[in-house]
Amino acid sequence: MSIQLSPLFCDHMVLPARKPIRVYGSGSPDGIRVSLNGLTAPAVGTFPVGCGVTWIAELPPMTYGGPYDLTVACFDETVVLHDVYVGEVVLLGGQSNMQFKMKESRVENPGDFCGNPLLRLFTLDRIEDSDKYHARDGWIVCEREDVGEWSAIG
Repeated sequence: MSIQLSPLFCDHMVLPARKPIRVYGSGSPDGIRVSLNGLTAPAVGTFPVGCGVTWIAELPPMTYGGPYDLTVACFDETVVLHDVYVGEVVLLGGQSNMQFKMKESRVENPGDFCGNPLLRLFTLDRIEDSDKYHARDGWIVCEREDVGEWSAIG
C-alpha cells in the first residue's frame, strides 16, 4: 500500500489554529495513523465516490506553534512532513487583482522587500497560469528573494 496524501499536505505547510486538524488523502484508510506534536489519530473512510478523498484523520485543535513534523504512517510505510506550523490560514481568491504582484507595486526599491519564514504560500493553478508558483511547488516559505512574486493584495 502507498500513502497518498492530498497535494496540500507537504513540507512547510500551515495548519489552522484552534480548529480540528484534518489530514486526508486517497487509498484505503486501513492502518493509517496521523501524528503531530504528541497527538495521534487513525484514518477513517466514508466519502462519496469521485470527491478525490477516501480517508481522513482528525486531530484535536491546537494553538499556535511549530515547527513540527507531521507523520502519516501505514504499516511499514511512513511519510514525514517537516517544518509544519499551526497558525492563521487565510484563503485568497476570486478576482484578477490577486494576481497583482509585490514587484508591480509602487515600491521605490523592490530589493528592500524582507522575508518572513513564518509566512507561507500555497498556490492553486489557474487555466491561464503564467505565475512563478504552482500547486506542484507545495508551500513556499517567504524568502526575501521571492517576495516580489507574492500577491501584493494578499
